[in-house]
Amino acid sequence: MDCKEATELMNYALDGELPLEAARALYRHVSDCRACARAYVEIGKIVEEAPRCHVPEPPPDFWDSIWRHVRQSAPGGESHWWHRVKLTPRIAAIAIAILLAAVLVSTRFGGDYIPMNVPIAEASSRHGMVSMQQPSSDHGLTMLTLAEATIADYHASMENNDK
Repeated sequence: MDCKEATELMNYALDGELPLEAARALYRHVSDCRACARAYVEIGKIVEEAPRCHVPEPPPDFWDSIWRHVRQSAPGGESHWWHRVKLTPRIAAIAIAILLAAVLVSTRFGGDYIPMNVPIAEASSRHGMVSMQQPSSDHGLTMLTLAEATIADYHASMENNDK
């Protein structure tokens, strides 16, 4: 596995959506590659912070004005039930939040992602420790820790970035 492929799989690993063999390959690569280990920690921080992003509320009449414009510009004809569904501000805010999260993730990580069904990996940068779950031979999960040197290098690079 090369760094480009590892980077593309990191989001899946953090979401627990990698198949067994891909997770093993990613773990081996991240264990050996300090740059990818640092990237894995950074992506983990972003994934952790994303739900806390503030999404501003649109003005109260925003969606009503859009619907008015759509109705005025739409050609006449048979009206389907989905045209009569009123878009509430709550649904609109949820849609905007989902769209914003998708844009943030896609612009940060790039690439096309196809979610897998087998959750097996998770990373955490809490308490100064980087870890990833590695499937055991009986398909259970065991916790493994990346090399201390990788963690030390990561912290050193973060201190250098802060200066």
